Amino acid sequence: MTSKTIRDPLKDHLLTPQNSAFIIIDYQPIQVSSIRSMDQKELVFNIVHTAKAAVNYRLPIVHSTVNVATGKNKPPIQPLTDVLGAYPTYAPRSIAGKMSSSKRRS
Repeated sequence: MTSKTIRDPLKDHLLTPQNSAFIIIDYQPIQVSSIRSMDQKELVFNIVHTAKAAVNYRLPIVHSTVNVATGKNKPPIQPLTDVLGAYPTYAPRSIAGKMSSSKRRS
């Protein structure tokens, strides 16, 4: 009996935690409540269950919020926070700053 070769997660055409990430942008109360193109309960159900899958699959997760630090917006919706509470949230400026500082170091 022979074993199959282990696939290289960086070169494989399938998505793996090593070659992908889950990005969540602006699931804050004001943004969710402004959605009219679909049922808001369905929207919340979809993002919560997709986030659960990402956590279970151990994907890197980037959770972005807008204007929480300034107090203009509230933190992410509670059902999503319940799933992603252990993950940090990032403001667009903090992400841009990290990207530009990493470019300078290269």
